[in-house]
Amino acid sequence: MLLVGGMVTLVFVDEIAVGLTPYAEHWSAALRGAVRVAAGIAVVVAARIPPGSAVPAESR
Repeated sequence: MLLVGGMVTLVFVDEIAVGLTPYAEHWSAALRGAVRVAAGIAVVVAARIPPGSAVPAESR
């Protein structure tokens, strides 16, 4: 199931990045592309973080 979620994320990462950066529509193409690539990378990295791993060990 995790593999399927990862594949779906990779397939839709461009649409997700566009949805996360609607403010960049009026920017130059190069800057808009750079921000959307960064947003796409952030989405892929965030999708790889296992649930609950962001909680500090002492609070578990």
